[in-house]
Amino acid sequence: MKINNMNSFITNDMRLAYEQYINNHVYNVRRSGNYICELLKHNSNVFDIFTQYVGFYNDIEHPDIDIDIDATAHNDLIIHKFDHGKRTIGLDGYVYSNDGDSLHHKIIRNMNFYLTKSENLNKELFNSCIAVHYLKIFIDNLPNHDASKTQLEFNPYCLYFYGDGSEYTDAQNEMISNQFDKAWLDHIHKNPHHWQHWILTEDDNKGPKPLIIDPDWILEMLSDWFAMSFRETNDFKSASLSLIRWYVDHINDIFMHPISKWFIESIILSIYESTHEDYFADIKCINNLAEYIKVGNVHDDGVEGQYFYQLSTIATMEDK
Repeated sequence: MKINNMNSFITNDMRLAYEQYINNHVYNVRRSGNYICELLKHNSNVFDIFTQYVGFYNDIEHPDIDIDIDATAHNDLIIHKFDHGKRTIGLDGYVYSNDGDSLHHKIIRNMNFYLTKSENLNKELFNSCIAVHYLKIFIDNLPNHDASKTQLEFNPYCLYFYGDGSEYTDAQNEMISNQFDKAWLDHIHKNPHHWQHWILTEDDNKGPKPLIIDPDWILEMLSDWFAMSFRETNDFKSASLSLIRWYVDHINDIFMHPISKWFIESIILSIYESTHEDYFADIKCINNLAEYIKVGNVHDDGVEGQYFYQLSTIATMEDK
């Protein structure tokens, strides 16, 4: 008998189990995301790494950004060209339109430490303001994490992960696998927090091309990875080590833009350092992105970078 739809094979227990998994994972994503956000807010070195990544992203995506002071507007506001228009990003953490109306509420509370870095308006300070803006978008997106899994993707995921393949025929298992592949493809197209979303398949058969990941989505991707570690433990210290071991084990399966990989590895290491106060680096990693590129530590495979060397060293350490 040929079965064209496997949905009738889904039991209530399977549905409940998968719904519980989704709810638990979204909870842990928000938990991980808040931890990463607090790390960025209160550790100036980590925030500086994020600012460098944002600056590199802006140089690629918006190379025509012009920085100037509008003395007739608000005090010490930054004016920049964006999307063929103008917006004003204030040093008070607000984004204004040309007429001065607030477009966003205060972006992140207690996020003013970066303002003391420089009294002059410069590219670094500008990128810091944009970085705060991306943090706001990142936090606002977290409650909607994986929302597509409750829609068309639900049944294929449920059957693939919670069905008993031994009860199905080979043809039925093949159909379940095919339906899951389509659901997974749908998922990565709808959810930019997956690195696969940023792989461009070009028409000239030159092979896939990794694009640099938007700053807000790369933070959510990190939160997603970190959240997976909480399936094995409930504390951040153990989860940070689990995250490193997972990353090291899967590095050859992850195809990302080298600058995105530099940022990912630096933040993973920062998460570990924040949860292991007794840990001291054996080598000094290069926190300056321009210098990192200059000395040739960014490679397509990411294996020879200093951050990855340190992560792989940690992965072999005994649990403490």
